[in-house]
Amino acid sequence: MDPRKNADPARWGLVANGDVREHFPEREPALTFALSEARFGRWRHAAAVVADSWGDWDRRSHVVGAVADVGAHDDGWLNRWRAAHPDDPHLAVVDAEAWVRLAWAVRGTAPDWETADEHLRAFQRVLRRAEAAVEHAVEVAPDDPTPWWSFTEIACGLSFDHDRFGRIWAGLTARAPAHRAGHDRALGYWSERWCGSHDLATAFAERAANTSHLLAALPLHAALESAADDPVAWRTPLVHAALDAVLARDHVDDRASRTDRGYAVLALVDNHRYAEAVDQFRLLGPHADGEPWRHFPDPKEAFLDLRAEACLRAGRPTRTS
Repeated sequence: MDPRKNADPARWGLVANGDVREHFPEREPALTFALSEARFGRWRHAAAVVADSWGDWDRRSHVVGAVADVGAHDDGWLNRWRAAHPDDPHLAVVDAEAWVRLAWAVRGTAPDWETADEHLRAFQRVLRRAEAAVEHAVEVAPDDPTPWWSFTEIACGLSFDHDRFGRIWAGLTARAPAHRAGHDRALGYWSERWCGSHDLATAFAERAANTSHLLAALPLHAALESAADDPVAWRTPLVHAALDAVLARDHVDDRASRTDRGYAVLALVDNHRYAEAVDQFRLLGPHADGEPWRHFPDPKEAFLDLRAEACLRAGRPTRTS
């Protein structure tokens, strides 16, 4: 039986099922316009918005990633930017991340054993090209952590050994110690799926959480990595401490906060704290975009199913709901 049939979200003060979405337009008008211009082959606004992101490293990783996504699909505008300003360090940073994203687009998201050999070989070739582009970006933008962020994804795809990854990680954290996007990618490297283990990923997340309050939720991210193999992954003291840190925060409706609250929902439901999970769903509103929902085959369905379960198990809604 579909639990959603018995859980009218309005009774708990939640947005309607039909309003929940897994894709939302970019909130930053300048970036939205720059992406549109790039899709039409015009590079100047993309160059400007990337340059404007300098110094706000978490925003910069988002801006560079969004612009690089367009470049990975059609690099004509990147080539025109290069022709006009071949030595632009911002161009080098975008180009490096575009090669990284192209490599993953070639590979796809399936496990190695479900991926065609020719796709894996092409993935490796493109990542080697990405590696050269990142090394160039590091050279021309020596103070920028963003190329090092790109490097962490290459390390994952090319299975760099731990010592080599450690040198890349030192390069990133020397420039931005609490770089959130970098920590997210590094957690993937340390996961059992790629170059580490559940224990190594958990230890990395714990060190990060102890480094900065901005990274306090990372143990929740690590718990999802191990939950399929560990039935108590969501019930450790480390996870409970991270959960408490997320729940104690003032609400901010931004991408990072929604991500952490989404992971908090998973922990709360697993710990049978359903009413608190409903509270987090209320703060999430219609957002089934991003993490952790993208880890599920159907992000919106996962969001709605878990929300219905939390509502039904929470019992009678209160009027503050």
